[in-house]
Amino acid sequence: MKIGLMLGGGGAKGAYQVGILKAFEELNFLDSIDIISGSSIGALNGYFYLSSHSVDNLYKAWLHGIKNNPLNKKKIPFDKKTKGLFTMDIVKEMAKIYTDEKIFRKATKDLYVILTKVEKPSIAQLIKRWSWEKVTIHLNNQEKPLDYVLSSSSIPIVFGFKEVGEDFFMDGGLSDNNPIDILIEKGCKVIFVSSLERFFSIKKYQQQGVTLIDLSCKEALPSNIIRNYLSVIDFDEQLFKNRVNYGYFVAKKMIEYILELQLFKLTAKKYKFIKKAEVSQRIDIPDYIKEEVKKMYDEDHKK
Repeated sequence: MKIGLMLGGGGAKGAYQVGILKAFEELNFLDSIDIISGSSIGALNGYFYLSSHSVDNLYKAWLHGIKNNPLNKKKIPFDKKTKGLFTMDIVKEMAKIYTDEKIFRKATKDLYVILTKVEKPSIAQLIKRWSWEKVTIHLNNQEKPLDYVLSSSSIPIVFGFKEVGEDFFMDGGLSDNNPIDILIEKGCKVIFVSSLERFFSIKKYQQQGVTLIDLSCKEALPSNIIRNYLSVIDFDEQLFKNRVNYGYFVAKKMIEYILELQLFKLTAKKYKFIKKAEVSQRIDIPDYIKEEVKKMYDEDHKK
């Protein structure tokens, strides 16, 4: 039975997913994941993890990116070629230091990433939504996987458009910010969901014969709509560490919870799903976990 992990888009809020991966790794739960899907920052997190097979390297890559963040520069140079405020040089540097394509080639997990294809690299494309095309890439089969990861995480205006071959792409989150469909299509019967959107709901996937385990804790996100949008580009070091802590706490508690529900059992050092997955079901984060995260969030924002 295939088990999937969905890593949604959300810019700097993607640090929350680093915490999830950290908890999964510590509890040997990552070994049970067969397929990962990612959009935007979720694609980057998935690739960086599978290209180093180490959440610690993913964590260090984030810190490196934050400390050298181009958004902190006083002068903002417009990149005429990509039509963005910045280049992706810092992300390429992170990949060069903290990932190894050879390790990714040997990955036993499949990684699917979402991109948004546009007709040409023009600011006008941002309002021509009818011309956007959602493209799903099986990254394991690509000659230059990093190019597609950069394309998926290329926020318009900020990083502009990315050219791969003869095609132009921008942020995959604009066409599918929470790629659950591809996991269902590829046969996953159990899906862990990490959305970074405050108002995202997994209800519409309930009747598709899968078990959905929600790791998306809205209490870890700003309640103010404007602050929530701004948090996408808020690459602050302390905020990063806070978000990692939220994701780690939620994932660890949720694993304890689903083990109490006897949904999984440990067999030969690997967790296996033991309930009938043909029955559609949704496992939400219990209120007591949400309340603890809210306390953590409120305490962090008093400082």
